[in-house]
Amino acid sequence: MIADLTDILVPLGLCATVVLIVYFINSYGYKERMEMLKMGLSPPPRGGGLAGMASLWLGLVTGGVGLALLLFQCFGYNREEFLGGIICLFVGIGLLIYYKMAAPQRERQLRLREEHRETLAGQIEASSKNADIDEGIGTE
Repeated sequence: MIADLTDILVPLGLCATVVLIVYFINSYGYKERMEMLKMGLSPPPRGGGLAGMASLWLGLVTGGVGLALLLFQCFGYNREEFLGGIICLFVGIGLLIYYKMAAPQRERQLRLREEHRETLAGQIEASSKNADIDEGIGTE
């Protein structure tokens, strides 16, 4: 009876944990964006990661796992799962190819981020000048 409950509750708990983590991360990002808007600042565009950066990490990990599986299988440790090593290796190679292909998009994103930083710096400078002018008006 308890083993049956464990078989159900553990996967449900894992799924609930993942859902809660995603919810709290998105909630924090939303609150941060709203605070920036209240202060009169322009929030950065959503999707903060650079194109292909996750594929670099995933490609290296899955390619490394696939290569390790193939090496273990070649030396006779586990011959039954040869296909798993090949699949992981080629998925990793495909992700690394995507990373290479996304290079122009990453460069464009970096250029847009730099332009956004310059715009944000200009907004902050303008708001501080306005605050100085408002303080000067109040003292006269």
